[in-house]
This record gives sequence, structure tokens and C-alpha cells, in this order.
Amino acid sequence: MFTDEALPLNDYVDNTPQKVTIICASGQQHHYQCCVSLMPVEGQAIYLSFYSPQLEEYEQRINSSIANKQWFLEQFERLYQQRLVEQLYIVMTLSIEQSLSAKQQIVLHDVMMRLKESRLFGQIKEGLYLACVTCPLPSSGESYRYIHASIRAFFHELRQMDRHLHKLCTSGKVGVSILGLDARSTKIAVTHSVQAILEQESESGLQKIRFFDSQLHRQIQRRRLLEEFVHDAIKNQSLSVFYQPIIETQTWQVIGYEACCRFSLPTSLQADNRELIAIAEDLGLVSELDLHILHSALEQLSKLQALHDYPVRLAVNVSADTKQGFSELLGYLITLIQQKSFGAEHLIIDLIQANAHVTGIVQSAELKVLRAKGVQVTIDDMGLDYSLLEHLPLSEFDYLKISRRCLDAIKSKINRYKVIKMLVELCHSLGVKVIADGVESLEEASLLTDTGVDFMQGLLFSAPSSAAHLKIVNRQIAQKIKPLLQNHHESKQPAHLVGLHHAYAPRLDPGDPLSLAFQYFQVSDIDVLPVINQHECVGIIDRQTLNLYLTPTMGTELETMREAERWHRPVNQIMMLSFTKLDAYTDVRLVTELICEQKLTFPWVLVDGNKFKGILTQQIIISYLAQRQTALISQTEFGASSEQ
Repeated sequence: MFTDEALPLNDYVDNTPQKVTIICASGQQHHYQCCVSLMPVEGQAIYLSFYSPQLEEYEQRINSSIANKQWFLEQFERLYQQRLVEQLYIVMTLSIEQSLSAKQQIVLHDVMMRLKESRLFGQIKEGLYLACVTCPLPSSGESYRYIHASIRAFFHELRQMDRHLHKLCTSGKVGVSILGLDARSTKIAVTHSVQAILEQESESGLQKIRFFDSQLHRQIQRRRLLEEFVHDAIKNQSLSVFYQPIIETQTWQVIGYEACCRFSLPTSLQADNRELIAIAEDLGLVSELDLHILHSALEQLSKLQALHDYPVRLAVNVSADTKQGFSELLGYLITLIQQKSFGAEHLIIDLIQANAHVTGIVQSAELKVLRAKGVQVTIDDMGLDYSLLEHLPLSEFDYLKISRRCLDAIKSKINRYKVIKMLVELCHSLGVKVIADGVESLEEASLLTDTGVDFMQGLLFSAPSSAAHLKIVNRQIAQKIKPLLQNHHESKQPAHLVGLHHAYAPRLDPGDPLSLAFQYFQVSDIDVLPVINQHECVGIIDRQTLNLYLTPTMGTELETMREAERWHRPVNQIMMLSFTKLDAYTDVRLVTELICEQKLTFPWVLVDGNKFKGILTQQIIISYLAQRQTALISQTEFGASSEQ
């Protein structure tokens, strides 16, 4: 591999960098330097580091110990101009107060060039050095979070590589400039990082790092204070557990509580709970946070149960974005359930940030063990994108939670309402129930009820509260939902038969092939399809009629040519021409009379004059009658409980 005499690979470890020639498929040759390191992992893996595309430039820099400022600027400009993706370039001026020998200079350069986080390294003058680090360009406005994380990763890697050099680099001042924020060119970024050092020397205090951009400096200084607070709060377990009620839309009862973490934030720091949890994730402490909340919530489960005369459930958040290993976390949860004396069927695991990991998570062996014990699973905040269609058919979870960001436009955008309604219907067809999170108004609750959402939670009902305050909270909820319940029973009940029709049910044209009807019956739970010609229903096709024209071998490898031709036969050749027609605006309260006295056969085709308005099957009518009966019972029970 190397140009000199071949030796065992271990002989090159921590030795002088070796010359390497890499020949591309085109025949073009590139000269690199390669360093060999022994990584402190199991099996003592060998790490090869290739760098310095210009061999002559590298040898020149080695001879002069560390590259000067001019070379750093040239390479920085080349790196910036040849960038493949948009990102931020962080330039740091490091002030090392201790004088370094020639050997220490070589070691410093060698270590800096080995760092994965470091892109460039150079020297301005004795005791003043330049380093370049990159970070992703964020889509949101929180660039300081990524900048802070990249700088922290740089110094963390330096500490792992060489503790002595880390101490030297962090004992002095550090000035920082960001190309893309406070600087528009590479040269200005370097100048700004040096100016930040000079400004820092004129200021009093023990702050080691100074950003040229004063606003960014304040943001990252605040971030560091919050990180220290979150770290101490989790390590000392100085956290509170609050509970947010979960409401069932059929009975409008509290059927469970979600355990929420709350930090006791000092008044000098201003941050919401979501930001603090995100910081815990960045620090790799979210698993400890989740386990602490789980422990505390399970200890208070008996108090929550005492508030009700029926079983309630406890939902606990478990972040999928954990550095400790999700399988290990679930394994610990299995052990905890075995030790605690409570029914696992009362526990719901709410998987947070599961989008990128959902396939591996829902099919993990540990989660299957938990589900076998009776634990139910919620996928939180899956969004309304295409990933949802990929993960829903897995059917390895029980609930899907729709977040607040998906509900924001439900009142003003009819398309958002339709999407949520179709999502709910899809979930129900797969046996998955839907929870709407972040419900804030009666209008939103009413619209979500119409979509078929099974459960709701949000500020409309209650903000997260302590266990001691929940009894009062439940009384307040009963008063808050009274107008919603009354409105639901009086105004939102369909007045006419057309209100029972599924607006998005498929329909056929007379010339459509039988294969299309077959596909509709395969992918949905419908039993009958109307055949529409110029807005008029001219016939219907049900499953039984279609099956009469199919053979067992159709659609298989044994299908004959004659059978294959049947798929192309138009539906108007087999549709039924005789069916029950009803005025679409018939009073819905006459359903019982239409069935029992007039003995009308199903399906019922609803028309306005001759115009098709919908179709009702026996299953739709049975479902409506059952819901009406449940609603009447619920209204009676709610009235009795309100009087008490």
C-alpha cells in the first residue's frame, strides 16, 4: 500500500505519515498522506486517515511545523468554493498561552489533522492558531443550536484524542466567526475570529469563548446555561411529573393521563419545556429523563386510579432518539414492569420522534414482548407525509397521535380537514385508533369529532397538572365540554339520510372494467359500488354479483386467455338495474320506520330528483343506530354526573 518497504500494519501506528498514491479508474493519480491510528475499541481497530491532496504542500507545511495564515486562507477559500452542500463554516482563533516546542507543534498539527470535526488548521503567529469546523445549515432559525453542537463536538473529540492538547487549547481564549452569518467571505471570517479574541481580552469575566456576532454570543451563552441546568436537574432528579387528561370522544370521559416532565426553571432563565427536553436529547440524557418520569408516574398510578370508578390508562413518553440504545431502554422497561405490581394493560408507551426509526422500533423483539404483556403503543407526531403510508400497514402499534402542527389549519383549510378525515378512516381500517393532541378550542374539537378521531387532549380540556390537582381539573373538564356535548348531540347529528353517506366512497362508470371493481373491493371495506352515468345512478354492483363472474383461477398463474378477457368486460354488463331509491333529504329519524314498516331492502341509493347523492348499506345504518344509542346513554349519564 505504501511507497516504501512493506511492513506489518501495526508498525505504522502513530508513526510518521506515509505517502500514498491512489489510482482512479480513469488512470489519474492522486497523492495523499495516510496516518495510522489504533482506536480504543473492542478488538483494537485500525483507523486510516487520508488527507492533504497536494503532497508537496504537505511536506512544505511539515518543514515549517504548522501552515501559516496565508496557506489557511487559500485552502479555506478552495474548500468554500468547492462545497457540495450548503453549510456553515465555523472559524475559531485559539489562543494557546504556553509556548510550544517544535515537536509539540508537529504533534498539535498531527492531532488537529486527524480530528474528524476539523477541516483545516493553521497558525497566525506564535500562540495564535486557526481551526475550521463545519455544521449543517438549519432549515429553521435555530442556527445557534447546530453551531454550539459542532464546536462542542470538536473539543470533545480533541479531548478524546489528546487530553494535554485539549487542556492547552481550552485554557486560553477562543474567538469565533461564522462564514454565512457574520461574515460573507473567508478572509472576513478569519478577521472576525481574531477580532473576537481582542474584544474578549478587553472584557472582564471568566468566559473563555467569544463570538464576533453579539446576538449569537448571547444565544449560545444562554444555551450553555440551559444545558448546565438540564444536566443538573436530570442527574439530581429534581424534576416534576404533571399529567394531562386524555378524553374519549364517544363518551367524553377521561380515560387516561399522559405523564409529562416539568423542570423547575429559575426566573432568570426563560425557556419552554419543549426546548429543555430537546436539550436533554442533544446531551444524550433523554433516556434518563424518560426513566425518571416513568418511575415517578408508576408510583402515582394508584392515586390516578382512585379518581375514577373505572380503569384508566397511563401514557408515558419514550424517545426513540436515544444514544443509549432503544432496545436496552425497552429491556429495562420490561424488567421494571415485572418488578412493579400493576397491570401492564394500563400502560401506553408513547414513542416520540419515531419517524426515522419506526420500522426497526415497532418490529423490535423487546417491543413485541411488551405488547404481549398488554402494553399498548402510540406513534407520536408521524405527520401527514408519505412516511405515514409506509409505516401504517405495519400494524405493530395501537394508536397514532396527530400533533398540534397538523391541526393548526383545520378550521380554515378544507383540504386539511379532508386529509385528517381520510387518515382517520385509514387508521380505523387497520385497527389503529387516533389521538388528536393540542386541541385548543371547541370548534377544533367539534371538527375533529366529525372526522372520527377517537381521543383528544389539549389546553381546551386542561394543561398538564400535578396529581394532587387532578380532581379539580376533572370537574372543570365536565363544565368545559358541556357546550361541546350539547352541540354534538343537537347540531352535529345528521338531519337527513345524505348525512350518513361516506363522501369519498368510490364509484364506477358504465364502461369501467370488472378489474377496477375488483380492485375497489380488495382495498376497502365497502360491499356495494354505484354505477354513475351523467350524475345519475344507472345500476349497482355488489361483491356477490362480481364473484359470480369470477373463477378461482382468475388472477393466478392458472388463468386462461378466456378468463383474462373477463377482466376487461365493462361493468354495465353485470350491474343490477333494480335497487331501492330514496330521497337524499329524507329525515334521518325515519330510519327505523323505513326498515321495520316499509321493509326497504338494502342498499339505499340516495337521489335528489334523478341526481345521485350517495349510497347507504346495511352496515352503515347499523353503525349509525349503534352510535345514536351510545350517544343517548352518554348524554343521560353526563347529565346525571353534572347534577352530582
